[in-house]
Amino acid sequence: MPYSGNNKIIHNASLSPCIGVCKVGMNAGIRYCIGCFRTVDEIRQWVSLSLSERQNILNQLPLRQKEYDLNRQLTLNNNPKL
Repeated sequence: MPYSGNNKIIHNASLSPCIGVCKVGMNAGIRYCIGCFRTVDEIRQWVSLSLSERQNILNQLPLRQKEYDLNRQLTLNNNPKL
């Protein structure tokens, strides 16, 4: 399935999922960009990864975004002043 985070669809693993919202957040103890949902290491290594490695990462991004959205909603529900 192509990555479609933040309404940007990536069909080709040679392309980067970066959307220019480069802000690092934490989820389950892992640092990742909340714009593209890649880990810091994945971002750093992107240009040297094979197409299959990139595609594997792209396949994981929709789930990461869903987890982020769910955790954010739970945080907002538990802290209405945020």
